[in-house]
Amino acid sequence: MSGYNFLIPNLSRQQMPYIVLPVMDALQALGHTPVTIDMASINTMYNQMRYQRHGCYEIFKFYTEDIFKKGKIDFGFSAGMFIVLEDPGKKEAHHLLDEAGIPNIVYLHVRDHSIVTRLEELGAKNWQVTSLACCSAQLAEMLTKSGFKNAVHVPPGTNARIYYPAADVPENAPYPLQLTDERLAGGYQVSFAGSYGVKREELLTALVEAGFELVIFGPREWKKTSLMRHYRGDAAYLTELNTVFNHSLVNLDLPHDGTRLDDYFSFRVYDCLAAKGFMATHQRPALADSFEAGREIAVYNDAEGLVKTVQYYLDNEDERLAIARRGYQRVATEASWQRRLDRLIPQLEMRLLTTAV
Repeated sequence: MSGYNFLIPNLSRQQMPYIVLPVMDALQALGHTPVTIDMASINTMYNQMRYQRHGCYEIFKFYTEDIFKKGKIDFGFSAGMFIVLEDPGKKEAHHLLDEAGIPNIVYLHVRDHSIVTRLEELGAKNWQVTSLACCSAQLAEMLTKSGFKNAVHVPPGTNARIYYPAADVPENAPYPLQLTDERLAGGYQVSFAGSYGVKREELLTALVEAGFELVIFGPREWKKTSLMRHYRGDAAYLTELNTVFNHSLVNLDLPHDGTRLDDYFSFRVYDCLAAKGFMATHQRPALADSFEAGREIAVYNDAEGLVKTVQYYLDNEDERLAIARRGYQRVATEASWQRRLDRLIPQLEMRLLTTAV
């Protein structure tokens, strides 16, 4: 099979690099070519013609389809709502690839079902060859029941060239470990990287009160809390977070305020395990669909349980390392972006054949 050309909207790459760049790397590893066409001229023409006299939109469609043909675009890939025109406000134009008969993947990594309303506003129920690839099986089922076409479950993936163990650095790793940066690489037992939330503050406060050495990475909102002395600034997802995973004895995945999808997983879980880091996450029924609790990942139920879990695995290094090793093996064999895409692309091929008939 010869490789395909995948259109990657510029703003999707810029706003969600932690998804798009690892996916682009995986596409290239599979023999495909990411094409980042500059969409500025399409935006300009859209602004000039969309609300003018009858027939202008048809000219606009012809213009954009000609650009797709010249770029030899076979498929599209974008993350979130940054689709083609890269502006969620221009809902009339989000279906350009679909109108051109070009199968498109829109990866939806969201914590709740509010995305359903946004997709309805964009007219996504009418898209024919666009896959709504959902990180959550619950979300995919919800979209299907609501009348959306081509909603599929694609769990989060990781990339072994970007997230890797310090003892096994790949030769072609684009982002080296920051071993001399003490902010990232040492002086703590437990780390959390993520945005602020009330639930998260409560859980982390319990760890501090129990006497653990804790560091927090993330947005500046953490500086306004009682945990500010544990805050070490942000950790850039692609270039710095792998260093944190490799140098924390315990890495945490904490529930966010308002999370409604029981089977939602942050990318930090998969990326930490890919670095052979030890990860503790909150218990929920859907966890068993992705990981074996106590063997591949540690779990806790509440603040008291988190303190006990952290203490136990700090006291039992052999068990901690064994769990980290088994978690690493799980994501290495099942959760690479190459594997995720290798299963999804044949579905796009079938839609491409269907539209060609």
